[in-house]
Amino acid sequence: MKKQHANRLSLIAILVVSVVPLIVAILMYFMQWGVPTNRTNNGLLISPPGQWQDLNAQLMSEANYDDSGANWTLLVQLGGPCDESCNTNLHTLRQVHLALGKEAHRVKRSLIFSLPDGMETIISEYPNMQLVQITNADILSQGAGIYVVDPLGNIMMFYAFEQIGKPMLKDMKKLLRTSNIG
Repeated sequence: MKKQHANRLSLIAILVVSVVPLIVAILMYFMQWGVPTNRTNNGLLISPPGQWQDLNAQLMSEANYDDSGANWTLLVQLGGPCDESCNTNLHTLRQVHLALGKEAHRVKRSLIFSLPDGMETIISEYPNMQLVQITNADILSQGAGIYVVDPLGNIMMFYAFEQIGKPMLKDMKKLLRTSNIG
């Protein structure tokens, strides 16, 4: 009789050890218990992401990129003519791109061509930056800044010009390290 009682206790213990964590996990998932509220990215995640195709982008200048594979794109939208702060931001973006090191070949920089004034200077100072013209700017709802476009064409992250530098570099390194595409 004692052996049968010990066997039942063993069976109950096995069921409790295997079923209780499953029930707790299901409750945590559906009741949103213990879901982390902090984030590790510095940029603003765009949800739902926009689509590159919806921009109706046309390439205005060729840059020295190898387009044989998919690339991540840092798409720059200016708020107006390119003044001194704009030149500083473009320079800082180039420095971020160079700081990516061995992963820099996976990223290209593109500038939305909107105003012809000052574009000759940008073309001469930043020969590795593509100029694109878009017909549907409504997709870029965050306004002036830098949009990150993944290799699948999703416009998925936004950085204000004040965030260019170390915060953006940290995010891009993490993104490229964990990404299997592009």
